[in-house]
Amino acid sequence: LANTAVYEASRKNPELMGMGTTAIVMVASKGVLHIAHVGDSRAYLHNHEGLMQLTTDHSFVQNMVDFGQITEEEARVHPKRNIITRAVGVHETVRCDYLNTEFYRGDTVLACSDGLTNYMSNLAIEQHIHDYSGTKLINALIASAVDAGGGDNITALVIHYN
Repeated sequence: LANTAVYEASRKNPELMGMGTTAIVMVASKGVLHIAHVGDSRAYLHNHEGLMQLTTDHSFVQNMVDFGQITEEEARVHPKRNIITRAVGVHETVRCDYLNTEFYRGDTVLACSDGLTNYMSNLAIEQHIHDYSGTKLINALIASAVDAGGGDNITALVIHYN
């Protein structure tokens, strides 16, 4: 429905032609975290094992990483890192990826846009999760990305299982 709404709005208004967005939808229920996503916004899980990226970017540079053409480190600074290969609203239909994982008490999940991950390393994100919680965590993550030069939209959402 979101794809249809964005797509139709872009078709009706010439100023909006070609617009699209990334999306992550998360639902935590009965010890299971369900995630559907499109684009290069990401979901991370932090638990007793540390921080792990759950989603895989739908992007030009991620394809290059997957085919062994560049490393993860090179992808972080690649000039085409903002080219996404799948987005909500660009085409009449879109295929989203779905995954689920166990979600235990004490676990934290972070959903965030590339405006955050382009300016913060996984190590820095993990340190923030150790140092802050709730709204303070979100504010600290966004402030750190801005301080690092973040000029893109910076979005973050956190779910902590108490």
